[in-house]
Formats: sequence, C-alpha cells, structure tokens
Amino acid sequence: MARGVNIIGRPPFAVKPAGRENAAPWMVVGSDGANALACVDNLRMVFDGLYQASAACAEAQQAARAQPRRAQR
Repeated sequence: MARGVNIIGRPPFAVKPAGRENAAPWMVVGSDGANALACVDNLRMVFDGLYQASAACAEAQQAARAQPRRAQR
C-alpha cells in the first residue's frame, strides 16, 4: 500500500490518503490501485443496498395487493 494512506471504515475499507479522511467515499484519490478498488467496493455496496431496498419494496407491494380491500362507501 502507498505510504501515507489511512484505512478507515469497516470492510471493505475505504482507502484514503492521510489528510483526506473527509473525502467522499466515491472519490478516487491517489494513484495506486487500492483506491480504485476501494471505489469499486463502495459503489458495489451502494448498489447492493439499492437492490435490497427495491426487493423489499416489491415484496411489500405484493403483500398489500394480496390483502382484500375494504369496500368504500
């Protein structure tokens, strides 16, 4: 790993150079491949979260459709 790089967060770690701890996680900083891999891992986690939220929403919609509707006056 490059000199002066801090590993922060929880696995997969976001790799950011010392002094740039507040940089956005999707920013690729530095020139080593570890930063690009950390960026890809962070994006993968974001899209995994979106996929899970979408699946939960679809499941809730199906459950709502399966319940009988009350008659409206």
